[in-house]
Amino acid sequence: MKQLIFMRHAKANADSFDGTDFARELAPKGIEEAKFIRNKLLKTAYKPSCIVASPAARTKKTASYFSEEFASAKQSFEFGMYEAAFEDLFELIRNLDDKDETVMMVGHNPSIMLIISFISNANLYKMPTAGIVIVKFKEKLWKNIQKRTGEIVWSLDPKGGELV
Repeated sequence: MKQLIFMRHAKANADSFDGTDFARELAPKGIEEAKFIRNKLLKTAYKPSCIVASPAARTKKTASYFSEEFASAKQSFEFGMYEAAFEDLFELIRNLDDKDETVMMVGHNPSIMLIISFISNANLYKMPTAGIVIVKFKEKLWKNIQKRTGEIVWSLDPKGGELV
């Protein structure tokens, strides 16, 4: 049984040191959000064996708070997750290593919100910064995941409320 932990990066600064969107770092509020969500996830049974994130500064930093706690989890940065269409994320999911039962993906809106709505049993209408949604599948192989085959089993926003 496969599980995906989707997370939108935490709150970022409005500007970066070089003026690019890619280099925007987490804001102090974003650091608090990421730690809050990490601490809540640690209290669940969902433990990623792999963390895949966009290489943008804010997503890398958000993912780092989880890789610290899930030290045995492999970590990779996929440039295709930055400014990705949900179809790109779908292809990435279908090509994940079948040895990994639970994978965490840290990315950007709107693609994170759209992919969750595409592969799960619910339409997600908001995905705030540091929002997290866990989708569970009956499939044993990542390539078998299709539209609406997943079930949302847990979600949380950085204020402590559910997203779905």
